[in-house]
Amino acid sequence: MAAVTKKLKEIKQEELSIISKKRSALHPEDGIDRPQENLFGIALSGGGIRSATLSLGFLKILNECGILSRADYLSTVSGGGYAGAYVQAKLCEAGSYKELFSLSDIENLRLKGYYLAPGRGIMRMLTRLRLAGAFAASVVMNWVWVILLFLLLALSFKLIAELVSAIDYDSWLNYGFIICGVVLAFHYFFHSFRRLLLWHSDILNAIEGGLLAFVVIVAGLSWGRQWVPGFFETWSICFWGTNLFSGLSHGWLTCIHLLLVAVVFAFSGLFANPNLLTLHRFYRDRLSGAFLRTVSRKSTRIRLRKWIGEKDGQCNPQSPYPLINTCLNVLGKGKHIGAKTSDYFLLSPLYCGSELTDYISTAKSYFYSRMSFATATAISGAAVNPEMGQRTNKVVAFFMTLFNLQLGYWTRNPKARSEFPFDWWPYYYILQLLSKTHAERRRVNISDGGHIENLGVFELLRRESKLIIAVDAGADPTYGFSDLRNLVVRARNDLGVVIKFRDGCQPEDCIKPKPSIGFSSSQFAIADVSYLPEKQKRTPYNGLLVYVKSSMKAPSEFRDVAETDPEYKSFYYKMYHPRFPHESTADQFFDTAQWEAYFRLGQYIAGDLLDVKLRDRDQSRQAEEQWKKMTINELKDRFDAKKA
Repeated sequence: MAAVTKKLKEIKQEELSIISKKRSALHPEDGIDRPQENLFGIALSGGGIRSATLSLGFLKILNECGILSRADYLSTVSGGGYAGAYVQAKLCEAGSYKELFSLSDIENLRLKGYYLAPGRGIMRMLTRLRLAGAFAASVVMNWVWVILLFLLLALSFKLIAELVSAIDYDSWLNYGFIICGVVLAFHYFFHSFRRLLLWHSDILNAIEGGLLAFVVIVAGLSWGRQWVPGFFETWSICFWGTNLFSGLSHGWLTCIHLLLVAVVFAFSGLFANPNLLTLHRFYRDRLSGAFLRTVSRKSTRIRLRKWIGEKDGQCNPQSPYPLINTCLNVLGKGKHIGAKTSDYFLLSPLYCGSELTDYISTAKSYFYSRMSFATATAISGAAVNPEMGQRTNKVVAFFMTLFNLQLGYWTRNPKARSEFPFDWWPYYYILQLLSKTHAERRRVNISDGGHIENLGVFELLRRESKLIIAVDAGADPTYGFSDLRNLVVRARNDLGVVIKFRDGCQPEDCIKPKPSIGFSSSQFAIADVSYLPEKQKRTPYNGLLVYVKSSMKAPSEFRDVAETDPEYKSFYYKMYHPRFPHESTADQFFDTAQWEAYFRLGQYIAGDLLDVKLRDRDQSRQAEEQWKKMTINELKDRFDAKKA
């Protein structure tokens, strides 16, 4: 019996109940009865290991100032989810914010910047060899069903040829090639004379299409009858030492071979699970080994539903409620409304799903109740995938599917009536080959949340969060703010929400580096959030977005940049890497110097946002104590008064 699905409005009420319990345990002064009046969310953007490392540094300072513990939501996308996974696992394991970002944890994370191929020296070479081996094996296993399908078609051609064996297929094939040559010559030399209806392009193209089908069918019948028997005779001898079917007539022999291949093809289709045979599992294991195993070995096995603190679980709801953002790919002609090619698919401890598929209880679903935090994080970071929402190129998607270049995930459709654990996977492969995935089957394809919205802010706007701190650590070397522009457009079109940056605080003016100095004048900008007049509800939505951008301010005194400053590591690294902090996302192999530069930059940006002078330890302690005493409403007022 399938679990009952719900709409977004219903699941938000259950989230508020969890948030009330968390506030009651940690910060009752923030309001327990009506948390929706001052919801506070933190969003961490995509950007691979770059975003993860910078976000870790940023969250470290927020934690020291007591702000992280007040957050109701932690919404993550892709690389930001790596950092979010560490935070959630640590709080589940230790149950205390004081244990976050310990020196041992930071050292382990620093050494695992090469998370896809960890280790040093000979071990790093071996792990890279493991990566290459995993890819090669995934391609070979992906081709098993393709080869079986080809054999099935070849045997079908052979059987048809034997049933009508009186026909000389070789002669027919020769005639077909001759006719094709005549038609093509006519097309090439004489088609410019279009005075007769017979020469009309549509008619001529139809003749060419019919000839193509004729040649392919006859060639299949001719060649299949010639080489297929030899192949199966060799196959039989290799496996059994003799041709078991040598005494049978050709017709019966072909029928037996066809039946065998059909059975193997149908049976193997049940095991051709792309979630296991692609690089998704390798990617998940590398992520969990770097960011979850840093906490403990058992943290890699934490299930998504365990976060809510079940009686037999190890987790408790004292951390911000996690919203793990992914992209639902719907490029086929499903029954969904409009011309959507993607939708926001949420993975969370209480519910999983989207507006197109509705939401299903994580704990009550056979499929989602077994999903781990590591798997959810890997799906959210599945940047390499044939289907990437509106960015999908169907030609590229075809070849990526054929060569198994995909990290995405075929998840259970919340609307599906059956939770039967087995699927016939070649069907979904063909849908993906042709870019025809939709939301009307038992399985739907989800990938990197950045394929639809890369800041992780959209779900917080859906929940009418009154204070949002968003960290944008995506690759943006030209400071075009494409992810921010995408959010602004989607928020307006999909939610009727207006994000308006204040005068003198436009990101293009205050964050984009000035050519004269090569540095930014600010690393954040403040925006007001509200509904369009026609969308305004009885209770108005007056929110505040603190938009934080991966950027560098010029040191106030260049001579004063000492090695003890958090600023030093980043500034020194930029001297030799001018593209910092927007090096390519393709670089997922951070050495310790590179990791340290991004981690320190995250701390420096948070310190600048909170007016915490990290180089002055006495002053920073005083500032931290002041921030710890602030309620969410006071935090909002403090940020509301800030200027870039």
